[in-house]
Amino acid sequence: VWGWGWNSAGELGDGTTNATLVPVKVVGLTNPAVVSAGYKFSIALMPDGTVFQWGHGRVIGNSYTPVPTPGLSNIIAISAGWDQALALRSDHTVWAWGLNGVGEIGDGTTNNRPAPVQVTTLSNIVAVSGGDWHSSALDSDGTIWKWGRNDVGQLGNGTADGAGNYIAHPLPAKIQLDNNGAGFSNIVMVAARDWHNIAVKSDGSVWQWGANDQGQCGDNTTVDRWRPVQVAGLGARVGLSLNIRPNLQPGQYDLRWASATGEFFNVEYTTNLTTGFGALLLTNVLATPPTNSVTVTATNAGRFYRLKF
Repeated sequence: VWGWGWNSAGELGDGTTNATLVPVKVVGLTNPAVVSAGYKFSIALMPDGTVFQWGHGRVIGNSYTPVPTPGLSNIIAISAGWDQALALRSDHTVWAWGLNGVGEIGDGTTNNRPAPVQVTTLSNIVAVSGGDWHSSALDSDGTIWKWGRNDVGQLGNGTADGAGNYIAHPLPAKIQLDNNGAGFSNIVMVAARDWHNIAVKSDGSVWQWGANDQGQCGDNTTVDRWRPVQVAGLGARVGLSLNIRPNLQPGQYDLRWASATGEFFNVEYTTNLTTGFGALLLTNVLATPPTNSVTVTATNAGRFYRLKF
């Protein structure tokens, strides 16, 4: 692992507090699986399911080099928030530690936690993400749990405490509705950021909520969003029909499909649909609307083709 930039709390893990404009090696970490950086601290997930941490003392005891996080084992995912950290165990329970002034740990209190505690109200979780004093967990049923700060609608529950208000919301609660009043579900990815959040649905559409003063939510406004709104132009995937017909040249065929301007495509193929599409024929094919065409050569074995974009 290598780090660079600010280092006033030892967050680069090189044993010093010297800022650097070029990468320096983190001391003592070999073959970590995942790394994540928060505000003046960093964490790493190791292949054996343990977690190491270094940097700022508000999350851990000050350490300029990586040290083991006590009480964590069988961890499969991590995320560093602003001053809190989250870990997901293989049994799909959530563990958190660090600053907890507005309930971002999720244990029902506002007590800072220098060592990990379980978020006992959560189970069957498949992903976690830490933001600026607010936290997220993705449930296996495709819904999102939120807790912590909510001054600009970070929790996505249709309310906000008012900008600059640091009212604690220390227990996870599900986001029930989107900004259109429909149920908010079928989520496959979630990320908590500074004062806003982003989520991707199984249909490929992208949704955001929380602070929007600089257009973070991507809905062509600068109005804070207290419930998830769909990002403009990033809608649900729409299947395209891929047609094949003989080329004028013997032994060659044309694959044709319709598309819009500015799109790029991959063309994949397989000889056995039960094993999936593992072979890439063409990559980054620029659309030439209204009709696109690429030529393929006939083979002795049957092939099935598909578009991916």
